[in-house]
Amino acid sequence: MENHNDEVRIREIIQNWAEAVRSIDIKGILANHSDDILMFDVPPPLESKGIAEYEETWVYFYQYFKKGDTWELRDINVAAGGDAAFATMLIKCGGADGKGFDVRVTMGFKKIKGEWFIAHEHHSVPAKEME
Repeated sequence: MENHNDEVRIREIIQNWAEAVRSIDIKGILANHSDDILMFDVPPPLESKGIAEYEETWVYFYQYFKKGDTWELRDINVAAGGDAAFATMLIKCGGADGKGFDVRVTMGFKKIKGEWFIAHEHHSVPAKEME
């Protein structure tokens, strides 16, 4: 039963993160991330280490993404056990006109003092998107 509750909580964290992205709520985006978050993203830099560098990636992102643009999560899968979990999902990202591109996201979670935190994010796009 604990794994089910963990999976429900992780899905809630993911949905809250996505809503914060859509709302351009940096504080909400950073919530539930570990201080030592490691992210691999589509645009440079190759990797972002720590919460401050992670926050900077969103400053760059919001030069292009505006409130009302598409940030739609699909196919969320969660596997949780003990003190580690991961989730995968697809995200449709783009302008309010519906145009955009698909992003693959993997999140790694760790449990600290009984609460789940995102410790790793990996965002990628299919190679065809880069042509």
